[in-house]
Amino acid sequence: MAIFSRTSLLGLLANVFIPIALANEYDTTTSIFTPKVQGIYSIIGIVDFVPSIPNSTYTNTISIFVNGGLAVAYDVDFMGTTAFVNVVNVNAILQLNAGDQVHISVAPQVAGSVRSRGSDGSTGTSFQVARFPY
Repeated sequence: MAIFSRTSLLGLLANVFIPIALANEYDTTTSIFTPKVQGIYSIIGIVDFVPSIPNSTYTNTISIFVNGGLAVAYDVDFMGTTAFVNVVNVNAILQLNAGDQVHISVAPQVAGSVRSRGSDGSTGTSFQVARFPY
């Protein structure tokens, strides 16, 4: 697990589930998706975050950036003791040009780690892309 606080996921998603690798457009070293073809894309980012202090109350923001600019962001509040898993997700349907650079960023208010697999072995953190040609 990679320890971080308020950081981009650049390089952190190298060992997580990436179900679609469109023509080697996803760089597992940098965690950047660079489409080779212009099109409409469905982008989904899911982060399974584990706070360093269990049962913390905090906000976690997950965002999609395109060419360094914010495209979409969601804030999720976690309220201490809860039965819910600390998973945040962001998704959008975006028109991308060939060569655009897309990455997911997560910014929790507390220190912690990203879990690549759920405690039950299910997919925890993932980056998913689908292209809809037009």
